[in-house]
Amino acid sequence: MNQNNDPSTGEFSAERGSGVEEILSTPDKLTGSIWLWTGCSYDSFFNFTFTCETGDCGAGVDCQGPSSTYPPVGGTSVGGSRPCPVADCARNIGDVCPAPLVATNKNGAYVGCNSACDALKDPQSCCTGDFAEAACQPNDYSKRFKDLCNMAHTYPGDSNPPVYKCSGATSYTIRFCP
Repeated sequence: MNQNNDPSTGEFSAERGSGVEEILSTPDKLTGSIWLWTGCSYDSFFNFTFTCETGDCGAGVDCQGPSSTYPPVGGTSVGGSRPCPVADCARNIGDVCPAPLVATNKNGAYVGCNSACDALKDPQSCCTGDFAEAACQPNDYSKRFKDLCNMAHTYPGDSNPPVYKCSGATSYTIRFCP
């Protein structure tokens, strides 16, 4: 972990491999999302660029929203004033990622599995245009992932399960999946 372990300001980092767990401490009443990066590098020779194999947002270290490919992780709260859901997947998605969704690094090595929206960029997979709102339905890819990881959001309109909320937790165990 780096010296500035404060996720409220985006200053949390850990260089870890699959299967490793980290405790992420958060300020009380933090509202936000946890987005993780892997395979990051900083190139001061070429315009001071910061890029990552997964989680890269194309804007350096100050992301303004989610990117396309994230490493598979699991998470549980530590403490809290009510039961908090466990977000985890018992199966390694990398073992079953369909070829059109495979994300690779610049050397062609597998680094993750994209969502259908990010890989295919079509309105039906992204729930945009004629497929927005009530017309947004799961596709074969999202159904496959839901069968493997029923607690995951598998397409933009997926409301089962609802967005995870946890009251009073100030720490979370984050596990980098295999």
